[in-house]
Amino acid sequence: MSRKGENINKRKDGRWEGRYKKSVANNGKVIYGYCYGKTYRETKDKLEERKRQLYNGQDYNRQNTKKLFHSYCDDWFLANRYQLKESTIVKYAAIIENHIKPFFGDYLPKYITTESVNEFNAS
Repeated sequence: MSRKGENINKRKDGRWEGRYKKSVANNGKVIYGYCYGKTYRETKDKLEERKRQLYNGQDYNRQNTKKLFHSYCDDWFLANRYQLKESTIVKYAAIIENHIKPFFGDYLPKYITTESVNEFNAS
């Protein structure tokens, strides 16, 4: 019971589901976002609003977050430590704690530029 070309479908539970292209991952796969509503019209309105926010450069889920770069370092390290050998874990932990975090730790990721990376490499 979907209408053509809008990526809005009726689910088995009676709700309507709208799908939109959120972004593209580094490996080239498309990442989709979803929104739901009780009616077709409600879902279409939500879908249009999400697309408009993405078009204007706003990520509606993250527009108010102020996560610093050191938090991303910690998250990356915790996510990848089980795939690494013990010696590599020790080496990466030392590099992150002694070099990367002191220089970039208090930056917001959007403010890390090519110039700041070049300055980091020079020091």
